[in-house]
Amino acid sequence: MDEESPLKRRFGYNVKRGTPLRSRRNALKDAAKNYSLDYIIWLLEGNINNAERRSSANMEDPIKKWKEDIDWLIDNYDEVSKT
Repeated sequence: MDEESPLKRRFGYNVKRGTPLRSRRNALKDAAKNYSLDYIIWLLEGNINNAERRSSANMEDPIKKWKEDIDWLIDNYDEVSKT
């Protein structure tokens, strides 16, 4: 993705190798207080779609993390968006 995601710009969310799961989840918790579940999922699915189109880069790990984070958000959004 050429443009920086609002999740990264505003909340520091990223799936770079070595980024602790706790950091990703904390960024998503902060995002959930500001954005709807649908919007956050839309952003993450956009990352997945863009990554799947890249033939030169190994994007399996980021795609896996984005999908895990979508599942986590779906399971936990109501709780984290209110804390």
